[in-house]
Amino acid sequence: MAKRSKTAKSRDELAGIPDPATAAEFEALSEADKAKVTGYYETHPHPQGVRPLNAAERALVKAEREADRKKIGRPVVGEGSRMIAVSIEVGLLRRVDDYAKKHRVKRTQLIARGLKTIVG
Repeated sequence: MAKRSKTAKSRDELAGIPDPATAAEFEALSEADKAKVTGYYETHPHPQGVRPLNAAERALVKAEREADRKKIGRPVVGEGSRMIAVSIEVGLLRRVDDYAKKHRVKRTQLIARGLKTIVG
């Protein structure tokens, strides 16, 4: 018995399975045809005509992802910020929090203002 080519096998597998070109065409299919199409792609994860990305395309995708990541979060003020751990006496911290609440500023902003006043 002769071996069948890959293209002959894939043609046989695709026989009777609709090939919608757009989402609208897919939505217009009957539920049975939709099940055939989705069943085929669930068992054949690499559709014909789709190739792996080359190095330049992978670099482009990576750059786009990194650019999107940089847009997430708070905007950078000045040179940016860094979190630090500082120990403050409990009574002083309570007074800082009361002052910040009364003047409607955040604790971080109040501490930064104080440091700028001293350091310049």
